[in-house]
Amino acid sequence: MNLVTRCHDDGHRVSEAVYSACDRYRYSLTRIWDHDDHRLLYIMLNPSTATELVNDPTIERCERRARMLGYGGFRVCNLFALRETDPSRLMRAPAPEGPDNREQILAAIDWAD
Repeated sequence: MNLVTRCHDDGHRVSEAVYSACDRYRYSLTRIWDHDDHRLLYIMLNPSTATELVNDPTIERCERRARMLGYGGFRVCNLFALRETDPSRLMRAPAPEGPDNREQILAAIDWAD
């Protein structure tokens, strides 16, 4: 397990992303704005272009929904951890799930309420 965790605190929320050392896989992306409130887990297909620093449209929608539902934060994991925006290339990739994805999903399930 060769993982890299990058964090960012903008004063309004804490963000964390877990990547493979080669940066080809993103195993999880977390946003927390209230550490005392419930936490939501989304499991999607594969990572968006969002990072610990910036949302993309998909993560922006996830955050809006989590806030609207009263959660204090959320984490996104994916069935396939490969960072790929082209679905056809994702399906042709030799190991789109990533070597550490199963363990990261199981940890995220424990993390969420």
